[in-house]
Amino acid sequence: MKTYNVTDIEEAVELAYKLREEGKYNWFRGQTKQWPIYSSLGRVQLSGNQEEIAKVLRRIELFQNWLNKIPELTYLNQPEYVNDFCAIIQHYGIATHYIDFTTDPSVAGFFAADSISLTVGEPSSIYCLNTDDLVSHWDIVKTIRNTQGIDLELINIDVKNLWRLQAQRGVFIYCNSTLENIYPLDRIIFPATKYPSFPTREQIYPINKSPLEQLLDQYFTLENYDYTNDLLEKWISDSNSKGINAVSVDLDSFPEGYSKRFFINSVNLTLDSWNTINLKAWIEYSEENFHQVNGPVFQINLKTNVSPAEIQSSFSYAMKQILRRDSTIRKKVIDWDFIEFPASFSQEILKSKLRLVWNGMRRLPYDDSELANSLGTLTALFISGFKGELSYDMQMKLFADHFGECMRIEFGHQDGSGARGLASFESLRKALRKDMSDLILPEHKEIANEFSELFGIIYNPKFMFDFSEFTKLFARELIPVQALLWDKLILYNPAQLATFGKP
Repeated sequence: MKTYNVTDIEEAVELAYKLREEGKYNWFRGQTKQWPIYSSLGRVQLSGNQEEIAKVLRRIELFQNWLNKIPELTYLNQPEYVNDFCAIIQHYGIATHYIDFTTDPSVAGFFAADSISLTVGEPSSIYCLNTDDLVSHWDIVKTIRNTQGIDLELINIDVKNLWRLQAQRGVFIYCNSTLENIYPLDRIIFPATKYPSFPTREQIYPINKSPLEQLLDQYFTLENYDYTNDLLEKWISDSNSKGINAVSVDLDSFPEGYSKRFFINSVNLTLDSWNTINLKAWIEYSEENFHQVNGPVFQINLKTNVSPAEIQSSFSYAMKQILRRDSTIRKKVIDWDFIEFPASFSQEILKSKLRLVWNGMRRLPYDDSELANSLGTLTALFISGFKGELSYDMQMKLFADHFGECMRIEFGHQDGSGARGLASFESLRKALRKDMSDLILPEHKEIANEFSELFGIIYNPKFMFDFSEFTKLFARELIPVQALLWDKLILYNPAQLATFGKP
């Protein structure tokens, strides 16, 4: 084991680059402490905590089950994609036997400072690895030692749409033992300090999300629910074993998506506009590489001393011009810079919300006008003070000032994840199928004109709304409201909804 001592983190990164250029090392790993290098799953197993081990296995099982519900991701459960599967869950905090490395010394430098337990002045390290030497060493070790049950493998893959991995130029060693018991790593040691000047956290964990990462945000919100449900079921079982009567009740009284007793017998509720041909473009899964999607920053003269309707119109107009000038711009992640932005609002928060809408909609077949109007709506609501911290009554008032009388809406993805937003009655009526009152039994026809009651007997959107008008409702109102209320789970695609109605 060779040790290099330097004075600070930036000198350590520069030395790592020099050693890489000289061909001495090609993989690197940053640590704030000089702990033995274990995989995250190795640490759990060494602890001997059976409850934690069971939790890891349950998390993996839940993720596999979810993948089977997402057509574009089911391939990840196939044996030949096990490395892709493990790379994803490793980057999202599920323990595996993969150990993170990078081919970029500056990324290793970031992680050598990235810890809440970092103590300034204590030794931090950048570990340096020559992969050819490791492979040769491991071949020799297997001939002279009993290595039964120990596996070691270099994993260098580009997982489709895993921008975190691409941004970090990540690679892995699969090792189900203590790596340094097999191969002690050379290292550059230096006193721990705060982060180096480059790269920033936003460059390590991209602020823009790929199609995969948007789906993963859905999953990990859903996982919290599933795990809570597991705990509830365990509590019910434990209570019953102690003689306490406890049960769970499923409140879904019409799992087919509507209550048959309110509708004419044998009626076909499925609307033609939701047919497979019309939805084909909405269920395609795009692939983008993080290093190839960076787009420009657009400077916009944001008028804020006018009405919300004028702000919406002005910003939508600007976005339409941007979209017209470059037919390829929707293949890029972009940013905004505002002229004369009001001091009472945060430009950074607005830009972060705009990025959510842009990246969630640009890949879907919304037309340019719908995308521009959605961004305009978000900006107008933001400048009017609409935000998640407000009471529901105040949110509805600010929304109604712009769109008219509205109601709270809750909707769910086919995988079980859900979100909430606001929708105007005008847009709901425009999207509602024209023959709804003809389908309901005569004694209940008045329900067709009252959404609060209508949502009580039907919640599958494909039975209720014309798809084309439904997408306009989503773009105009529900997506921008979601972006203003939430940071992660946003449902952008109306074609993938299983439920839609009042909370």
